[in-house]
Amino acid sequence: MLVPRIPLVEQQRDRFHKYYVEGFHGSGHKTESRRDLVLACHIVVMTPQILLNMLKSIRKDERLYVCDFSLLIFDEVHHCIKDHPYNILMQTVHDYNGPKPQGGMVNVYELLANLGATTLSSIRQHTDILAEYVRKPADFTVKVDRPKSSPFMEMLISIMLKIEKSVEDQLNKLTTNNNTGFRLTKEDVRFEHPLATEKYIQKISTLSAALSRFHNGDLKFEPNIALEYLTVMSQGIGINDLMPARYALEHLWKHLKMLSERFEAECSKKFYEYFIGQIDYLTTSANEEVPKPIVTALERELKNQFTLDANSRVIIFVTRRSTAVQLMNYLNREKVVLGHPDFVGFVTSYVGILTAALSWRITDNPP
Repeated sequence: MLVPRIPLVEQQRDRFHKYYVEGFHGSGHKTESRRDLVLACHIVVMTPQILLNMLKSIRKDERLYVCDFSLLIFDEVHHCIKDHPYNILMQTVHDYNGPKPQGGMVNVYELLANLGATTLSSIRQHTDILAEYVRKPADFTVKVDRPKSSPFMEMLISIMLKIEKSVEDQLNKLTTNNNTGFRLTKEDVRFEHPLATEKYIQKISTLSAALSRFHNGDLKFEPNIALEYLTVMSQGIGINDLMPARYALEHLWKHLKMLSERFEAECSKKFYEYFIGQIDYLTTSANEEVPKPIVTALERELKNQFTLDANSRVIIFVTRRSTAVQLMNYLNREKVVLGHPDFVGFVTSYVGILTAALSWRITDNPP
């Protein structure tokens, strides 16, 4: 929601109590990353110039895109004249007067072996002849479930619940009158089940954004550190879902150790001890783990594909960067693809910028 004056930011923000609402204006307090806070909210009320600046920003922690929003509401549009930010926004979103994507068709034609063709069309006749030369893709789904029993997973969940329990009292204080002028609801501080990984991560992100609204550091210090540990633990569960548990353990050990060195507070040492105190059990559980159905199915599909065509190209989509890294490590170390140790790489995206991390050895025809 866009409003032209600062008082309206406060008025509209306070109107929607049942939603997670934030308001921004040029005279307000600037958080470390307004972009993350905007994306965590249901409703954002701001003056239009701030949105324009964020749409044009080159900084990762500030950049927003039009597609990040489901609905734009312009308040008091009768004030909109000439170069008012509302006009500029509408030109960006709706009345764009620059070159249209359709204008690129001439360049597309020039890239094709078209023999003078000036139009593109779909094949609607002689599909049987086309099928002789172009293989039709097979679209099928293989359903696999989590193992019913996993000592490794159960221990991870136990550690996460301990961390949640450690900050329960501090979070509950934020739901009462705490002399900050702001309070959370009971639902705001209630964690999802750790196995609902995407919902769990979203809850952590939302809660972290909510904590940033408290200026009293004593109330949010330990919960903020706990959220950092829980984020890494949840990443470990996501990795464990897709590959052998030892790769999840490798990720947890590395990143939890980094957190313990980054935060030297007593609570951080306590959270790390919850993990390191069970390291022998976790290591034994990971080494004795029975192969997961999803691991067996993935290896089978990849081996079948490359047996059928050694020049195949395969894309595996995952939801997190941490999972992409460990999946690459697993497929390379286990030599799943043609028995080769470095045929797999990963590509991730940060705010529209692609970042590729590939194995150091590049072959002429890497899968």
